[in-house]
Amino acid sequence: MHLVRTRWSAVDRISLSSLALVGLVALGSCSGNSGVDKNGGVKQMKIRGYEISVGADLNGADLSGADLNGADLRRADLSGANLSGADLRSADLSSADLSGADLRRADLSGANLDRVRAINTSWDGAILKNANLRRSLIAADMGPSMVGVDLRGADLAFAEISYVYFRQADLFGALVADANLEEATYLNTRCADGTNSDDNGGTCVGHP
Repeated sequence: MHLVRTRWSAVDRISLSSLALVGLVALGSCSGNSGVDKNGGVKQMKIRGYEISVGADLNGADLSGADLNGADLRRADLSGANLSGADLRSADLSSADLSGADLRRADLSGANLDRVRAINTSWDGAILKNANLRRSLIAADMGPSMVGVDLRGADLAFAEISYVYFRQADLFGALVADANLEEATYLNTRCADGTNSDDNGGTCVGHP
């Protein structure tokens, strides 16, 4: 039996070195600093110097117009934050504090706002299409204003939204039967069943 000795050329060594370097870069890109977990989901990210993560302290943060699509903000303190015009589609804001926050014209389509606390929050022009607002607390000293708010298909089951002011809002397809909408005011608003509040004597009660 003859042993065959293989000679590696300079080109071979360069190629292998390049492959090793690519491998190291690939491993580095998957490290914990990337903000991506092993399943490919976003764990945390930083926007304008703010840490966007579960339980984050974002009190008074300026995140106006920010791209927070799919962000995990469970239990975050967003009280007093400026989120006007922000992209919060599919974001998880469950149990977050949104008291005093500015959500005007923000897009919260498909967002999870289960058990959210929102006292004196600005909602005018916000998009909450198909959002989960179950068990949320939405209130204001003079009653929460929801002018031009899109709540189509939103789940408001067991939500506390007393004395809310709906004007030119859209509740079509929303689940409102079990929501507490005590003393709500409706003006030119599309009710859950598609009728207009003005044609129902200024109310959407009885039109789930």
